[in-house]
Amino acid sequence: MHVTVRADLPRDRARVFEIHETAFAGPAEARLVEALRAVASALVSLVAEMSSRGVIGHPTYYRRSGFEPARPHGLLYKSERFDPAFFVVRLAPGALEGFSGEVVYRREFDAV
Repeated sequence: MHVTVRADLPRDRARVFEIHETAFAGPAEARLVEALRAVASALVSLVAEMSSRGVIGHPTYYRRSGFEPARPHGLLYKSERFDPAFFVVRLAPGALEGFSGEVVYRREFDAV
């Protein structure tokens, strides 16, 4: 299985919307991505392709990629019901040390 990761391009947006809509069984997350594009400057926005097909993250994928559940690191999001899908990754040794508490997202996330 070969996965290519590249910068997303305007031509990807309709397909990204479709992938999110399918993966989350509805348009809420796809609309969130569009809302964030409209109001926030992304530092990075990537697309992963496998055989020219878009792929989306899953907890199993995140773990294979070095992500770990956030709660054991003291990082929380709204309620424990989000724990199975709330992950962090260390970008540098010690990067998570000294940080704890509730993670607050932009208000656009409240619509999801």
